[in-house]
Amino acid sequence: GELKEHYGIHNYNVGVGGASYMSKSGRSLIANQVSKIDHTVDYEYIIINGGVNDIWDLGTENDTVLGEVSDLPVTSDYEAFDASTTASGMERLFAYLKQNFPNAKIGFIITYGCDLAGYSRDNYIDLFVPLAQAVCHKWSIPYFDIVNHPVLGAEFEAHEYVHTVDGVHANNHGYSLIVEHLAPWMLTLKRPTSVATEATERASDLLGGAGYNWSAAA
Repeated sequence: GELKEHYGIHNYNVGVGGASYMSKSGRSLIANQVSKIDHTVDYEYIIINGGVNDIWDLGTENDTVLGEVSDLPVTSDYEAFDASTTASGMERLFAYLKQNFPNAKIGFIITYGCDLAGYSRDNYIDLFVPLAQAVCHKWSIPYFDIVNHPVLGAEFEAHEYVHTVDGVHANNHGYSLIVEHLAPWMLTLKRPTSVATEATERASDLLGGAGYNWSAAA
C-alpha cells in the first residue's frame, strides 16, 4: 500500500466494520479489538479511528450515550472505564494501549463527516468531534482532524461520493488523498518521553469501525 511504498510504514488492520466505543450499543466494542494485536511486537505507531457508528446509533433502539470525559486519572487501570458511554469506551481503549504498548506512538483520526439516511453529519461534527478532542487532550493523544483539515475537510464534504464508495467508506482515490496528508502527520508523532530509542522498522496497527477499512489501502 501507499504507506509502505512511499513512507516505509507497514500497517496491519485489526479494524472491524460496524464497531463502536460504547458497550451497550450491541456492536463490536472497539476497545476489545486490541486483543487482536500481537503484544510481542514493538509497534512504532498505533493509530485509532472510530465514532461514526456511535453517532449512527443516536436515537435508535441501541441509543448511544456519548457521556463526557471522566475525572479518573490517566494512571487508572483500563478496567476502571466500563465503556458504558462513548467517552468511557475511548478512555478504556487509550488506557489499555498506554499500559500495554508504552513505547508506541499513539494517534487518533477524527474522520470526515458524512450525511446519509439515519445519520447526521451535524451530530458527528457538533457532538462527537469535540468529545473526541477532549478525550484525546486528557490522554495526551495527538489527533488528525479531517473535519477541520484545511484541505480534506472541505474536499470530503463537497465531494463525498467522489472520494467514497457509499458516502461513508473511502474508495481508493479517497484513501490516496487521506494518506497524502496523514502520513506526514504520522511522521511528526513522538515516542513517549520515557522511551530512549526508536524502532528500526516502522509498523502501525489501525483500529476502528466504519469510516476506514484500511485493508483496502494497505
